[in-house]
Amino acid sequence: MKESRKVFYKDLIKVLVISLVLAGVTRWLIFLPFKVQGASMEGNFYTSDYLIVDRVTPKFDDYNRGEVVVFRLPGISSYYIKRIIGLPGEGVDVRDGSIYINGKFLDESKYLIEGRRFTPSNTSIALGEDEYFVLGDNREASYDSRSWGSLGESHIVGRVFLRLLPLDNFKKF
Repeated sequence: MKESRKVFYKDLIKVLVISLVLAGVTRWLIFLPFKVQGASMEGNFYTSDYLIVDRVTPKFDDYNRGEVVVFRLPGISSYYIKRIIGLPGEGVDVRDGSIYINGKFLDESKYLIEGRRFTPSNTSIALGEDEYFVLGDNREASYDSRSWGSLGESHIVGRVFLRLLPLDNFKKF
C-alpha cells in the first residue's frame, strides 16, 4: 500500500512539473499577457484591460492595417500598444486631423470614436520595406509615429489576440 502511494505521488509531481513547464513555454513564447497602461488607446482599450498578445502567427503572416500591436521602442524597456495605420512601402500623410495613405483618405470610422478628431499635426513619411506607421486610437493622448517616426517590424512583439479582462468586455480580435 505504501509503495503504491509513493508511485502515485511521484507520478503526480511529474505531471505537475510537466504542466508548469508547458504553461510557462506557452505563456512566454506563444502568448504574451499584456496589461494596458495609459489613455492612448481609449475608445477601444482602457487602463487595466488585460490582453493576450499572439507572438507566433505574425511570424507566418503579414500585419494588416487596422490591427492592434504591442511593441517595444529601441532603448526603452516599456511595452506600447498602438494601431497599424501605414504598411511597408506606403506614404503616410497626416493633415488637418485626417490620414492619407498614398494620397487617398483613410476611413477610420471602424475604430475611432465618431466625431473625435485630433489636433492637426502635419506629418509625412515614406515607409521602408519593414516599417509601419502606428497611432493610438485616442490621438490627443498618444505618443506614436507622429512623434518618433516609423516602427521597425523587428520591434513588434505581436498582435492583440484577446481581451480577457474586464469580463464584461471580453473580446477576440
